[in-house]
Amino acid sequence: MVKQNNFQKVEYYPVLVGKTKDEKRKELIEKCLELIENHKITFIDELVAYLPISRSTFYNYGLDKIDTIKEALDKNKVLIKRILRSHWMKAGASATAQIALYKLLATPEERRILNNDVSEFNYDSDEKEDTNNFIKALNASADEIWQDEKD
Repeated sequence: MVKQNNFQKVEYYPVLVGKTKDEKRKELIEKCLELIENHKITFIDELVAYLPISRSTFYNYGLDKIDTIKEALDKNKVLIKRILRSHWMKAGASATAQIALYKLLATPEERRILNNDVSEFNYDSDEKEDTNNFIKALNASADEIWQDEKD
């Protein structure tokens, strides 16, 4: 029997038939780790789609609580984020990518300013001047970076 999903056809594992719940759980954990590694899966929903079991069975077996599965998913997330950041840092990356990278690395105050979220500020004249100076310095730094890339 074949389970149909959006990713691929997965055959049910006859080896799971006639085994204890602990044995099935162990085999499912191994299969989860294999799928996570081979398909660079980052979310449990993706993982369940590849497995020959339903979502409720996945949770009934407690697979969502297995540290090795969570760590493997996190490892893939970190890997993908690192790859994206390295692409965004390259010369010629779009301005949107550059801003996204800056937001990832920014302090909370810088992030608020970049998002035009000034709701947390109770401006007095000194704070307005500091904010304006920060924005001017940020623009000047961006101009320098773009000028360096042109040269």
